Amino acid sequence: MNHAIASPLGRGVSDDAPQREAEWTDPDRGKVLLGDYARTWIKERPGLRPKTLELYTWLLERHIVPGLGEVPGRKLTTALIRSWRAALIDKAYRLLRAVLMTAVEEDKLLSRNPCRSRRGWATTATGPRSSTSTPRVMLIGRSPMH
Repeated sequence: MNHAIASPLGRGVSDDAPQREAEWTDPDRGKVLLGDYARTWIKERPGLRPKTLELYTWLLERHIVPGLGEVPGRKLTTALIRSWRAALIDKAYRLLRAVLMTAVEEDKLLSRNPCRSRRGWATTATGPRSSTSTPRVMLIGRSPMH
């Protein structure tokens, strides 16, 4: 049923207006840059532990801001985020592969390079692969090797 309801502006609105209202965004707010918004978002998170705050800030400044920080919110699309993610993962994979290649060929720390794909992480023959989250990777990287 769609009944007209009096709005505060004196115009009739339908009873499904709350749903449509939730989808509406202020066009001026869409001009806010992702980097600025994300920095504010981090600052306004109550109860973040110092290490979590440090990690979020590091991830934002190191990975998000360089690729997306100057993008206004209204220009963010799923395709843009997907492209950014693939490029980031691919770059990180290529770096890791190069590091481990040195560990194998020059420093003889490993017998073989566990990074087998030359095409990068995001473009493997079987398609995109799931990966360990960045916070988890950082924790693994910080743990002492036994």
